[in-house]
Amino acid sequence: MNIRDGSKIHLVSSTSSPRQDVTRIQIEELFADILCDRTHGKKLYQWVVQRRGSTEVLGLGQSYSFDSAKAQATGAMSDLLRKQEASQSGD
Repeated sequence: MNIRDGSKIHLVSSTSSPRQDVTRIQIEELFADILCDRTHGKKLYQWVVQRRGSTEVLGLGQSYSFDSAKAQATGAMSDLLRKQEASQSGD
């Protein structure tokens, strides 16, 4: 899968417990984990963006649909990479 700027993302899915599914999206050195929380009977998708090798949270959010959470997380990573690129080029 490619995003607007041509970067490739990699999806990794796993199940850590019966009530929580996790999907990881990676773009370059950034990753987003999307967790499906079913604790209260409804699905709530929560996402967090981090840089590989760092514990700093660079972005987070939640949505009632996986597609929306994935779009939000991918957009947050794309924005961070764009800002990083602009600061490195001196803009």
